[in-house]
Amino acid sequence: MSTTRPETMLGDTAIAVHPLDARYQHLHGCFVQHPIDGRQLPIVCDESVEMEFGTGIIHFSVDQKSVIIKLYNVFSVFRSL
Repeated sequence: MSTTRPETMLGDTAIAVHPLDARYQHLHGCFVQHPIDGRQLPIVCDESVEMEFGTGIIHFSVDQKSVIIKLYNVFSVFRSL
């Protein structure tokens, strides 16, 4: 999976692939380990994933604004020390 917004990865809840994408059919129903906090994320199938776009994998995240605000607050604390 690739992303242009790695800061939103903290809010990831699942990884999605297109059900007909042969590259990932062996992963349907599996889990991957989150690279930052070690949570297990399910790999789900979703027909809205564009197989030809990028890696053909998308990540589902909770509200990205809340993740960005959390990161801003954490780094603001470090700046004030």
